[in-house]
Amino acid sequence: MDSTIIGVMVAIYAIYSRIVGKPADSYETLLANGDRYRDAQQYEKAVDAYDLAIEKDPTQISGWWQRGNILISMGQNKDALLAYDRAVELANGDASKLNSLYFNRGLALFYLKEYEQALQEFMSISELDEDPKHLYWIALTFKEMGNWENPLNI
Repeated sequence: MDSTIIGVMVAIYAIYSRIVGKPADSYETLLANGDRYRDAQQYEKAVDAYDLAIEKDPTQISGWWQRGNILISMGQNKDALLAYDRAVELANGDASKLNSLYFNRGLALFYLKEYEQALQEFMSISELDEDPKHLYWIALTFKEMGNWENPLNI
C-alpha cells in the first residue's frame, strides 16, 4: 500500500477518534495506528506506533504483544523475546493469553536456535489449547535438535 494512503488513513482515524471521544494520542489510537502500519507492511512505523502506545500505558499487554509480533516479522528475535517476556509478566497467569505468548516466545527462541528453551515454551502450552500448531513446532524443534524419536513419546 502506498505510504501516502497509509498516512491519510492514520490522519482520518485520528480525526474519527476525536469525534468519538478518543484523543489521537490515546493508547487505543496509537495501537490501532500500529496495526494499520503492520497491515501495510510498514514494520518500522508499526514498531514506532507500538512504542508510543507502550509509552502511553506500559501496563497493557497488547502493545508489548504486537511489538513482539512485528519484531519477529523483522527478524529481530532477541528484541521480540524481551517484548513477549514483558507481556507474560502482565498476563498474571491468564491461560488464554499465556498459551499464545508461550507459543510466540517459542518461535523467537526457535529462530534464535535456542532449541531447548523453545521446546520448553512449546511444551508449556496448555493441553486445553484447541489449536495444535504448537505440536508441529515441538516436532520441528526435536528435528533441529537431531532427535526424531522423542516427539512420538509426548
